[in-house]
Amino acid sequence: MKNYCWTICTVLITGICLFSNLAIGAEATIFTTQTPERSYSGGPFELGMKWTSSQPGEITKMRFYRALNEPEDGGEFYLHMGRIWDEEGNLLATIPFAGANGAIGEGWETVSLFQPLPIEADKTYVASVNVLSDYVATPEGLASSVTNGPLASIADGNNGVYNLTPGTFPTRSHDNTNYFVDVEVVFDGL
Repeated sequence: MKNYCWTICTVLITGICLFSNLAIGAEATIFTTQTPERSYSGGPFELGMKWTSSQPGEITKMRFYRALNEPEDGGEFYLHMGRIWDEEGNLLATIPFAGANGAIGEGWETVSLFQPLPIEADKTYVASVNVLSDYVATPEGLASSVTNGPLASIADGNNGVYNLTPGTFPTRSHDNTNYFVDVEVVFDGL
């Protein structure tokens, strides 16, 4: 992933100076150095988080932090599916994690979308993944907004969302728990 940096652009139009924080061609994820507090057993569940972007862009990848004892993707018995939803629960994209790159055992697993998914600025989205039996979490990990460049988790007192039925829009929340589901977005700028 490219290093994310803010670029301040100055444009003169008929003597008026305009400023803009645009990351030209930059890629960003919401989580950078954060790590889960611990692993839990239970499930199956659909786990995710609500997030937004202050700039339009395109989701190019999705990732989740797989617990040590969660079945590996593409195995005989289970396949993790990443999902991107709008805030009303309309499914915008489904991404199988078969062939994903990343952790063997516990750690981040990343998969590229089949085609980039455009996102609008200042709109709420939900990124989620289904788990079979084990997952990572940090209670109160989304009580305040996690921000990286234009991307931010939503701090509304009900983030860290889940559903007891995998593949279903996650609307329940418990303790603003961070389940470590994330997106990678590319920003084009002017």
